[in-house]
Amino acid sequence: MFSDVTEVESFKCEIKWKLYDFYKHETFMENGQFLTSKQFYNAKLPSIKWELRIYPNNNPEDPRSLISLFQVGLENSDDSLKAQFYIYTLDNKGEKVFSCFGNTFSFKNQLESDKYEIRRRTMPDSPLIIFCDVEFVPYKIKLENEFVDYSTPKSSFVEIFKQGILTDCVFETSFSIEYIFDLIIY
Repeated sequence: MFSDVTEVESFKCEIKWKLYDFYKHETFMENGQFLTSKQFYNAKLPSIKWELRIYPNNNPEDPRSLISLFQVGLENSDDSLKAQFYIYTLDNKGEKVFSCFGNTFSFKNQLESDKYEIRRRTMPDSPLIIFCDVEFVPYKIKLENEFVDYSTPKSSFVEIFKQGILTDCVFETSFSIEYIFDLIIY
């Protein structure tokens, strides 16, 4: 009898983008101009970067403000990357108002998703806060960096102790030298 298990590791990244005085951008920006968010990515795949683009007052005949997801990574690759993404804002009650709900798009380097209407239900004087969650599986892309979590130094010290490193070491404290022969970490 043969047995097999296939697992998939998906990667997620997200951004929270806060825009103050968005109505001024809608008033003064020319058609076709856009605002760009800071780049965001997953720490395990830093070359796969994303940006949000907002097109305020995109067209005089269509006064909606639009938003899109832009792929800025994959610079040395002709491969495409399929990603699922959610773009949303929060209303005055803190509830999600989706502009793009779980759309899937196939990205290449410097490729932009479709544009979606920004649906906001906030007061004009409050900032526009946009969230974007992106999930993808990099089938043909290798992990560049092994992600190391240094958030638990105690476990790192225990590993060092088990390996015999630092069992005989010197600590210098306020002009005196203390010799430690058996370092025990609790």
